Amino acid sequence: MHKLLVRQLKKSHIKPDEIDGKWSKLLHLVSSMYCDLDEELFAMQHTMKKLDEDMHQVYEKMRGRISAVAETMPDMIVLINSQVVSIELFSIGEQQIFSRDEIAVPHVNIHELLIQKYHIGVLAEMVHEALTTKTLQVKELEIAEYIIDISVMATGLVEKNERTLILSVRDVTLQRKAQKNIEYIAQHDGLTTLYNRRFFNLTLERLKKEVSGDDFIAMLYMDLNKFKEINDTLGHHAGDIVLKEASKRLLKLKQNGDLLFRLGGDEFVFICFKRENREEIERFGATIAKTFAEPFLIEGNRYSLSASIGIATYPEDSRDFDKLMRFADEAMFFAKTHPDMAYTFFKPEMIEAQERSQKILDRIQIALHEDRFTLHFQHQVALDAENIVGVEALIRWHDDELGFVPPDEFIPVAEESTSILAIDAWVVRHVCKAIVRWQQENLPPLRVAVNLSRTGLGSRANIEKLITIIQESGIDPGRLEFEITESALLENEHSSLQNLSLLKELGCSVAIDDFGTGYSSLSNMRHFSFDKIKIDKSFIDNILTNKSDLAIVKSAIALAHNLEAVVVAEGIEKKEQALLLKRLGCEQIQGTTITNPVTKRDFGHWIGAVFRQLIPKYNCRNFMKSSVLYENILQEEIVCVLYQLL
Repeated sequence: MHKLLVRQLKKSHIKPDEIDGKWSKLLHLVSSMYCDLDEELFAMQHTMKKLDEDMHQVYEKMRGRISAVAETMPDMIVLINSQVVSIELFSIGEQQIFSRDEIAVPHVNIHELLIQKYHIGVLAEMVHEALTTKTLQVKELEIAEYIIDISVMATGLVEKNERTLILSVRDVTLQRKAQKNIEYIAQHDGLTTLYNRRFFNLTLERLKKEVSGDDFIAMLYMDLNKFKEINDTLGHHAGDIVLKEASKRLLKLKQNGDLLFRLGGDEFVFICFKRENREEIERFGATIAKTFAEPFLIEGNRYSLSASIGIATYPEDSRDFDKLMRFADEAMFFAKTHPDMAYTFFKPEMIEAQERSQKILDRIQIALHEDRFTLHFQHQVALDAENIVGVEALIRWHDDELGFVPPDEFIPVAEESTSILAIDAWVVRHVCKAIVRWQQENLPPLRVAVNLSRTGLGSRANIEKLITIIQESGIDPGRLEFEITESALLENEHSSLQNLSLLKELGCSVAIDDFGTGYSSLSNMRHFSFDKIKIDKSFIDNILTNKSDLAIVKSAIALAHNLEAVVVAEGIEKKEQALLLKRLGCEQIQGTTITNPVTKRDFGHWIGAVFRQLIPKYNCRNFMKSSVLYENILQEEIVCVLYQLL
């Protein structure tokens, strides 16, 4: 009988041998059932043991796979409990904050370890938030030279009544450095390292939102004069040298509270937040202008550039930063078209001036296309022989919409665009045509002076184009004299002298115009043989009364003679001036005391009238046939006739 059944019968005080009949049979059946149950229980235990062994093998296999995969990941992955104590380390990752030995030790409190090593105590709070909110918790920390992302996520597993969590640590140092580098590139100009236009626009948007009240803010908008000529004549490499040097000079002037931007090309902007008033900003503008007065050294040669600076202030000029930028730009353009002005503050009337300048520029294009310009000629007289030796060609323009526009207004506007090169070509082409016509009419072979723009002087392509025009016209190049200013010559010394050499090789002569008003040209005169020096009118006006002006004129004449150059005095308005200059040794004069500039057609009639009065038996067309007679004319009589014809 089964032992469990015997035990139960004893509890009932029934003796098995006292049971008989059918009860005995029943007890036998129950005993058999107990035996069957034992066998099934044994079989079940065996199965459970086998299942446990299989599950353990699966677990170990899966854990091995998980660990193998985890070890390939860059993250440190640790299973932790709610007390931030490690349960199991899956991967140490690529981070350098924790070592494998520190984390692999069982039951390490990672929160305390982080405090001990780096004095950072955020991990316990992150675990609490992860358990409370059931959301992923992420923080970025800077530890020593590293930047790491720590994340904590609660799982659905519970071990020993503790909810388990996954802690991961990722080293993002390289990513963040790359991101910062990308942000730097996005905000800075690659050539000069200054802030770029994109960051400038972002700054304006930020200022619109953040600036309020009456804080004084100044915006200085500037560009480099004649930078385009450097690029065109010397190439973009030279232009890059200029931009880098310009940026260095500006950075030296930058103070705390100043933002400096390069918007593109040769345009720079200062936004000044901590300058006190307009007077301080004006001094700052003058300092910038002085900084750019120093020549730039490019591949061993010195080039003079200057800066034009426009200034607008908040809140006086505008509380709208977009308008403030536009106003500073308007002021810069105004300074650019006024050579005597390196910097200027914005004034409302500048907008009208800018609109007129744009209108002039548009009408210049039409005038060039429709051939609306005209040439006038002013005579040059030799004082020793008292005869006409040449004329200066002067461009004039009367527009249908604008009326008469003086050269000192439209030439500076044209100088700021490629229109000035087209004007250079127009003048030379029409002077050549005039010379051909005068030759056909047998007028005297006078030399014609042509003003060459500063932009045209620095452009080799422009000089070559002018040479082509001269050659195609068929005239003697010796009939042309190109006048340049001192300041134009010094802007691009090396290329300018090379270009002038091309004109000299062709046979043209070269004169320095407005001598004494620009920088010293002595170094250039030492390296280039100028044919003529023209003393500026400003020194001639008071020559009869001002000792300083008289001394300057004497020195200029002596200098020219030592260099074997002819001296021309401009702006002669009185006979006494002409007589004094003659005594000083000046060879030629030009001005209203001789004649006002006249048109091309009037010039032919005028010069013809002079010789018809002197030589009744020769008409103008036959005059050149008698060169001996021309050489022996009484020059005093010519001067008398000139005055009679005024």
